[in-house]
Amino acid sequence: MLWWVTRTASAFQPFVEEWLKNVILLGYTTHSAGQMLNEADYKTEVSNLHTNMLVLDHTVKASNELGIPSEWMTPLQNNYHQLVKGGYGTDSPERIFEIISHQQ
Repeated sequence: MLWWVTRTASAFQPFVEEWLKNVILLGYTTHSAGQMLNEADYKTEVSNLHTNMLVLDHTVKASNELGIPSEWMTPLQNNYHQLVKGGYGTDSPERIFEIISHQQ
């Protein structure tokens, strides 16, 4: 348990689905996100793939250390690493859809 929290980390697990639906998914369904996807122009001056990859890496590491299942994040984490390694770290996270659309 984190010393400043009075709940265990696993108590927050039920909120993950709501967080994904109401925070993460909404970010990918805005007009600007749709425009990026349509134009395949992923330039951004805000939250880029590299930053998101680092956050995801820390989230997975912390989850594992606290015994919270994190394997559901592994495919996304792998995709982020692939894109950053490919030179797309400064692009918007919407670029992830190019990888997802080509996976079988």
